Amino acid sequence: MNNQSFSDAASNVGDKINNALGDFADDTLRQARGTVDQSVDQVQKAYGTALSETKSFASNQPIMALATAMGVGLILGFALARR
Repeated sequence: MNNQSFSDAASNVGDKINNALGDFADDTLRQARGTVDQSVDQVQKAYGTALSETKSFASNQPIMALATAMGVGLILGFALARR
């Protein structure tokens, strides 16, 4: 387990504790903070996974990654030029 995944796991546990304390104390604000923090952690984890997969794809298939980037740039260029 690397430092980032350990940090993510610890943060996730803290968020769940916040949420549970909010349930116990019937504190809506604490519940909301716990839920929002859990959602933020999930988004950050998904972003990290997507970034890692993208880097892996680009290093394993550089020509395909370049062609994809050029295609996206061309489509965006045409879409923005028509405005």
